[in-house]
Amino acid sequence: MTKVKSPLLSLGAKGTLGDELTFRESRGVSIAEKTPIPAYRRTLPQMYQRWTYQDYAWLWGVLDPATKQVFASAGSRYHLTGFQYWMKTRLENLTHMGGWWKLDDAHLVAIADSSRNNNTGVNVGCVAAGGLIGGAAEFDGVNDYIDLGTSASIQFATVMTLHLFLRLTPFSGSSGFIVTNRWNDGFGNQGYVFFRQGGANNVQFIRYLDGVNLSIAGAFTPGVWHHWAMAKTSTHMHLYRDGLPAAAPVADARTIKTQGHIYLGTAIPGFTPLMTMDNAYLLGYWAFPAEVARWAERRYP
Repeated sequence: MTKVKSPLLSLGAKGTLGDELTFRESRGVSIAEKTPIPAYRRTLPQMYQRWTYQDYAWLWGVLDPATKQVFASAGSRYHLTGFQYWMKTRLENLTHMGGWWKLDDAHLVAIADSSRNNNTGVNVGCVAAGGLIGGAAEFDGVNDYIDLGTSASIQFATVMTLHLFLRLTPFSGSSGFIVTNRWNDGFGNQGYVFFRQGGANNVQFIRYLDGVNLSIAGAFTPGVWHHWAMAKTSTHMHLYRDGLPAAAPVADARTIKTQGHIYLGTAIPGFTPLMTMDNAYLLGYWAFPAEVARWAERRYP
């Protein structure tokens, strides 16, 4: 069916003819050309690009007017609107993204980081598995882990968000460390167990710091994929499951103090649970609840 605004093949035609031809005007000249088709249409790489674009577009919507004006002023030098300049700079630098491990390459020793920070993970024993979004990493529950390194780009001081998809087996009687930081011996070290599989089939976000242990927990269904997000603000710890709060926030005004290696799983033998993990993000800001809800809905295919 034609969708042209002037007689077909006239000099003033604009629009499309079926799925084949596009009529458009460029500098006063009418041009007929083949309808462009993206090279990676409906593929996983295109979905990753689309989701990243949507994330930054959504964040623009929650900026205050004064911040938007800063970007409008900066963008005017390049004949760009404030939104266009915001998107240009965010997408070029993947701002606030400390690390993004898609885990589509879990059959490899080197696990790619899709942020701009090159925090390549070192895979110790994990194998490839099917995920909710492309591939995933399967941990054997004995001694598998992925070492994400010690880069300053994933060491946060005030606020942060960690989110991922996770499928866990039933609780077996001993705690399993899902994501850890500064956790060398399992006893007494300061640091985080960002996520831990605990008793009664729950996932916990725990902070061990300066002799004080604070935690927040939410239940999981064994064998089922869940999206989990942990957000640390300047005043509270938040835990989300499948886009909704898993429990009431816990007051915690302490600084974060992430230091040393960060692991998916843990390097302590016997403390990594039997689990499958997909698309892990570390972000240098605390996520809004509506943002977490959007992340939880993502699937491919």
